[in-house]
Amino acid sequence: MTITYEEYYRRRPDVKAANMDAHHHWEHFGRNEGMPEPVAENCSEAEYFRRRPDVAASGMSAQEHYLHFGKAEGMCNPGTPSTGEICSPEEYMRRRPDVLASGMTAANHYKYFGKNEGMCNPTGIVAPTPTVNSCTPQEYLRQRPDVAASNMDALTHYTHFGKGEGMCNPILASEPGPSPPPPTTSGLLPPRSAGYAMSNYWWQTNPNDLATHIRNAGLNLTLIEFVPYLSPQARWSQAIAYVNSMRSKGIWTIITALNWNQGCCGAPANEDICRPEYSDNWYRELVRGIRNRIGTNMVILLPMSEWDYKGGSCRNNQCGDKAARWHSIAKQEWPGLFSWNRTSRPKSTEGYGDYFEYHPFFTSDTGPNGCILVTDTGNILRYFKGGTNLYDIPQHVLPHRLPALQDYAMRVLDHGKHFVWYSYNDRSPDINAMLRVGWARAGR
Repeated sequence: MTITYEEYYRRRPDVKAANMDAHHHWEHFGRNEGMPEPVAENCSEAEYFRRRPDVAASGMSAQEHYLHFGKAEGMCNPGTPSTGEICSPEEYMRRRPDVLASGMTAANHYKYFGKNEGMCNPTGIVAPTPTVNSCTPQEYLRQRPDVAASNMDALTHYTHFGKGEGMCNPILASEPGPSPPPPTTSGLLPPRSAGYAMSNYWWQTNPNDLATHIRNAGLNLTLIEFVPYLSPQARWSQAIAYVNSMRSKGIWTIITALNWNQGCCGAPANEDICRPEYSDNWYRELVRGIRNRIGTNMVILLPMSEWDYKGGSCRNNQCGDKAARWHSIAKQEWPGLFSWNRTSRPKSTEGYGDYFEYHPFFTSDTGPNGCILVTDTGNILRYFKGGTNLYDIPQHVLPHRLPALQDYAMRVLDHGKHFVWYSYNDRSPDINAMLRVGWARAGR
């Protein structure tokens, strides 16, 4: 038996209030609760506009409105994955101005998002379904007792040696973790929350795949640098898809609305935030946009990262005054969980948040009590990744440093704090790092 999205949301107003996709909820929770499967009604763009003349008048495409608003409202789907329509990259961008503004190519957006959203195919190529000889890490080590005896984990061996030797892939078949808890709209993070984040490149990865990796590693937390001021309409669709994918797996997301050390003092781009067009009203609308379009459920808002009052290039504290005002605006507009990060290493929330984000400089520093410790500073990354300077840090943690990462995460979590392994230069998920942090969270 199937029902429409609209009927599913009518029966389950808690799912609609959480801004969760009805089918995601059904797959992970509703199926076991006896709910019928929701199936979105399909319709043409003309029919969508007939039902919603306000959307037609707004200039927004039917598909863009459906993805951001209409789906959660139970509207019909004006684009379906089965259309098979071919189009040029230019036509794709015409239909999806949000993708054009984000800087992502039409082909990449189609690959990771548009194909499942019913968009036309800008590549003209129908990709074959890959066949991969996959296995669990345990099966990998059973087949390779020499690897087990070496104390190297299956994923590291496969990445560096086994792939070229034709071994089965233990990455694609990570053992499933426990079922995610039902989404909550209130309360704080569970004890020993820990996670993984890709920082600058989160929007270039497949969010469903990343959420699966994070959950299978036993983690429940992630983080994105949203920084939309770099391109005012950029990355909304990617952020919505990312957070919804994480919610469906029971994973919380910290959203950094602005990275202040890239928005005021120092680098050339940092003068942007001081410009008058970035006004208090502009920032208020940004917070409201995150609240209304992404939602507060399983989200912690960090209004801005690493800000403080500074002279010189900050124009006599002008930027610091603006940051203080914007924190007050965020508190007024954001009803959910809230985090504070005045300077990179604050000592407390100073009354402004439920948490405070702390960026350690050395592995001997596990942060003050009550913090979410986030590892994104140069010294930490150079230690774990073997880089020579801030601009020459490899993507992933060196294999022989993985036990040290696990030990460091364990020390943070054992002292009652939360931990996110957060790297600004990872362009692909660091599966081994995720597993090590997951083992630390499990107390292994």
